Amino acid sequence: MVIPPFIAKMFANKGGEIVSDVLGGLDNLFTTKEEKLQKQIELTEKVNAHLLAMSQLAQQETDAYLKDMDSARQMQIAALNQHDLFSKRFIYYFTIGLTFLTLLYDYLFFFIQYPERNHDIINMTAGVLNTGCLVSIINFFYGSSKSSEKKQEAIENMAKR
Repeated sequence: MVIPPFIAKMFANKGGEIVSDVLGGLDNLFTTKEEKLQKQIELTEKVNAHLLAMSQLAQQETDAYLKDMDSARQMQIAALNQHDLFSKRFIYYFTIGLTFLTLLYDYLFFFIQYPERNHDIINMTAGVLNTGCLVSIINFFYGSSKSSEKKQEAIENMAKR
């Protein structure tokens, strides 16, 4: 899961507040300004190292997601280079079948009365078909939304910093 920039900023700002809160308690533990300053530097370094590690983990997760998406696209390119007509068109047949199944399932809600005890499972199945199938098909063929691209750019900029 990718960490949105506003959450990363929120935690980054909280890091400074945590350091300030801890330093307030350090006044009682250390008698000299040098000891307090040294502990402040150490604590700030640890908070910054933690924030850097978290942003690196977020970047690794994003890279794994993009690698997975790329492998699906590479699979499609390899299928299109084959001479077998069914292999070339399989993804399109599969997409048409899933789309038809999902729309048929949704359409039948208007005409079939189902028992109340099956209400939850029928709604869950509709949710899986609508969000899992249709959204995945759209993302596969058209890519994700522009806002996802903006989020990705913001995460990459944050990782560079």
